[in-house]
Amino acid sequence: MAPTIELQHLATIFVGLAASHRGVRGRDAGRRSMLDERVQADICEAVTRAAGAAGIAVGDGSSSAARNTAHSAVSGAVASVSTHEESDMVMEAVQRLRATLSSDALTAVLAELVGFALRDDRFDAMEARYLSGITRAWDAEPDDRLWSVLGSAGTAGTSWTPIHDLAMVYLHVAHASDGVLAREEIEAIARKLGEWLPSALPADVLNVVDEALHRYANGEMHDLLEQSVDRIIEAVPEHQRPMVIRDLLHVAEADHVVLVEEKELIWAIAGRWGLSLA
Repeated sequence: MAPTIELQHLATIFVGLAASHRGVRGRDAGRRSMLDERVQADICEAVTRAAGAAGIAVGDGSSSAARNTAHSAVSGAVASVSTHEESDMVMEAVQRLRATLSSDALTAVLAELVGFALRDDRFDAMEARYLSGITRAWDAEPDDRLWSVLGSAGTAGTSWTPIHDLAMVYLHVAHASDGVLAREEIEAIARKLGEWLPSALPADVLNVVDEALHRYANGEMHDLLEQSVDRIIEAVPEHQRPMVIRDLLHVAEADHVVLVEEKELIWAIAGRWGLSLA
């Protein structure tokens, strides 16, 4: 049985999410190999669950027909995004489903999308950006498992938010070891913060860096770092902490020299989160 247009749109959205996780972008000739049979099988299962939750027909009701129909939809989506601009296809699919599904059905699909993103216990910035865009397009309430620093409450009575704490920790890693904040390190910090703020303008991200830098330059550095790490531990879900550590390593490497002191500081932060670095 051929997939319905709604099922095809659903498959396109899940394929786009899988591609965002695996770093495949645009008209990439290697997309098929990046989304290998195992990944496509995972997508098929997720699409089938999402379709059931949203009331979208999959096959004629039998389990074998459902598997075949879902596989056909996913294969078609992979083939289509291999030859067309992915963002355009995903946006069309998102808009079409918004026009045809109820708000409850869209919420159910969003829950399945988040579950699919978390299947490997990791949730990176690209996945966050992708799902935040869908959440806004559907005017849906964010899933409780999503973490967005834009939606995090600041410290009482101030405009200080967890993204400022992230900036503070990044600044500390970049500066504390060698006493120098290189231009490359500031730019790397802004880029990494921007990945956690998918809706923010570059100027807004730079404002966050400036505010954190001002407080960093005028405070007790050690106490500020301890406070920021404590608040980040509360704000960042466990499955996203490895992404923060990865970003810290990226910032440390921005000036092309990673000192022992920088590594030790990152190891200490990872240790507070119960993480180990190879």
